[in-house]
Amino acid sequence: MQFLRLLYLAKNKCVTHQVVLPALRQIHSSSIRISQRTTTEQEDDSDKPIQYTTSKAAEWRARQTFSGGADTTDSPWYERFVVVGSVAVFLIYFCILREENDIDEEIDKPLWARFPVLEEKHLQKTIKERKDVGLDTSEQERRLREVRKMLAQ
Repeated sequence: MQFLRLLYLAKNKCVTHQVVLPALRQIHSSSIRISQRTTTEQEDDSDKPIQYTTSKAAEWRARQTFSGGADTTDSPWYERFVVVGSVAVFLIYFCILREENDIDEEIDKPLWARFPVLEEKHLQKTIKERKDVGLDTSEQERRLREVRKMLAQ
């Protein structure tokens, strides 16, 4: 507080720098001594384990975190119903009522429809796995030939 008072007085030219500077030096040196004292105390405390049940963290509730520490009793009783209803309307529209568009159709395509090189590697891997198990690979080999023709063009 002394520091702020001195700054105010110096700004309004109520005192000269001959008065302000020694006072600031005194405040600065005392703050250094206080900080040195607290760091040694903190070093001593840092070796000890912190007991949760006696700390302030034990009293903290999740509700305080989500509300920013404010009292949550000031919200209206119908707020939760409004939020649930809004989310329900959004999901009904987005998941049921909305028509598919070009972006939805593009998302539904497999990855190798966009990158044929990936399909070639996938088919080679599938053929090898199916041969190891002893299954028929004629369909995958036919598709692999088609993909290679398409890539050659």
